[in-house]
Amino acid sequence: MYLTFYEAPSFKCVKPNLGAYFYDGGRYSDHTLLEVALRKQPVSSSVNADLLQYYKSGVLIDNEATCDVIGVNHEILTVGFGTLNGIPSWKVKNQWTTSWGDSGYAYIERGYQGVRNVEIVGTTIKTIGTVLKAQSCCDKCLQEAGCKAYVWKSSAETCTLKSSITGENRGVASVYSGSIISKAESLQVCAVIEDNVDYPGNDLETATAATVEKCCALCTTYGKCNAFTWSKFAGGMCYLKSKEPVEGTSQTPPADGAPCFRSSDIYKCQAMQVNVDFKGDDLINVPRSQPRDCCVFCRVTPFCQSFTWTDFNGKTCWLKGAATTSHTYIGAYSAHLN
Repeated sequence: MYLTFYEAPSFKCVKPNLGAYFYDGGRYSDHTLLEVALRKQPVSSSVNADLLQYYKSGVLIDNEATCDVIGVNHEILTVGFGTLNGIPSWKVKNQWTTSWGDSGYAYIERGYQGVRNVEIVGTTIKTIGTVLKAQSCCDKCLQEAGCKAYVWKSSAETCTLKSSITGENRGVASVYSGSIISKAESLQVCAVIEDNVDYPGNDLETATAATVEKCCALCTTYGKCNAFTWSKFAGGMCYLKSKEPVEGTSQTPPADGAPCFRSSDIYKCQAMQVNVDFKGDDLINVPRSQPRDCCVFCRVTPFCQSFTWTDFNGKTCWLKGAATTSHTYIGAYSAHLN
């Protein structure tokens, strides 16, 4: 997606790696709390913006093995979350003009975040001595099975790894804390919730769920489920569905303002390969407006194991078998089933 080199008339220079940024979710060190807050209003946040000037579109991707530079130096506004082209991400608004980035916005992969002068409280896995940087402490959490968060104390040069997050102490000097989101956990996320919208038909099962978040979790863990509608009636009902309809049905908002129906879909395929076309092995093609929609159609189509989306003929999903070969095709998005 990003050019490796920038070409000028008289010289060639290598662009820095556009990895995911260390970001600070403001008052919300746990990504699940940040999600809840974002469903109500935007959240003031911070990022390390040293490379932000190079961003134009797509998602800033996380390094799989190590944490990026620790520290924030630029204020932004986190306005949403979901998946873009199959990649779980936060949507952020920059204070620069709309000529920058994606009309003034950027997308940052959900992976890890950190907060300065905050100590995360939770179950301790272990404490490691002689850790010289917060970045190294974050790396150790990435490499430790079951680690959900880390606390680095600069004065003692210690790194404490946590298996859970139960709270936080703010205003603690010389402390960096951060939370880790696993790839599996962040990939199977619900898209933006549609309030007062019902997804009719395609029903699989009905279950009780007190909140829309619990309904999302039920759909995530139920293999055949790709979308759901949650209703607040009878204490909360969750309708699990094989796919979302072409268009949801709008419902009149109740007088108290609390949505009576809330619907969403879930992306359950591997991460998108951008500007990649899977060659041959075509089964069928279906018109869809965005790449992530191809995942559901592939999952419910016999023998489909992969797909490619292009803007051909008004935007199309090309559903395929194993598709073991590929080539570069600008504007294409491809992925395999999990």
